[in-house]
Amino acid sequence: LPSEAALVERFRVSRQTVRSAIRTLREAGLVKSHQGLGTLVRNLGANHGYVHHVSTISDLFPVNVTTRYELVEGTLASLPKYAQSFLDENTDRTWLHIRGFRYREGSTAAFNEVDIFVPGRFAGVGRVINTHVGAVYAAIEMIYGEIVSEVDQVMSGFTADAEQGAGIGLKPGEVGMEVRRIFRIASDNDIALISFNRYRPTDFTF
Repeated sequence: LPSEAALVERFRVSRQTVRSAIRTLREAGLVKSHQGLGTLVRNLGANHGYVHHVSTISDLFPVNVTTRYELVEGTLASLPKYAQSFLDENTDRTWLHIRGFRYREGSTAAFNEVDIFVPGRFAGVGRVINTHVGAVYAAIEMIYGEIVSEVDQVMSGFTADAEQGAGIGLKPGEVGMEVRRIFRIASDNDIALISFNRYRPTDFTF
């Protein structure tokens, strides 16, 4: 699509009106915004999603749980293959890898493991992650003054291996449930983080 400025001039409307129209097209699955490329028309034949409206993004997370995070490497690195395949855009940036585990009250066994990848732009969140107990996107909002306005979510099964699923007791080869999310910020629609939440099938409800 033309740039926002070109659409403002062409239709003689405000920039806010243009942004609202593009957001409506994006929610309908007709276009996809890419940093550096602009807004591209999507192939409808490949779209099997729907828009899930929630009151706040926190509605996507389990309640009454304890979360513990740790830095996996402590340095910025490329995305692993499984995370690269989830993105439908090319990115050569580096990411901070955070791993988290969620526990229900009174339990010492994690029911949810999550791998989170934060782009270098927001990697400062790593300085507080060991003591942070809420969602990582909320820490990014607090530290950087950004607002997460959109979450792309995909739910599917996954096959556990020596790393993925091990933290929740799955043995290699066993099948679990995975929720993959891309969080985007309102200011420029850039990625705030990518997360991979994994559950045992008996612990997963939607």
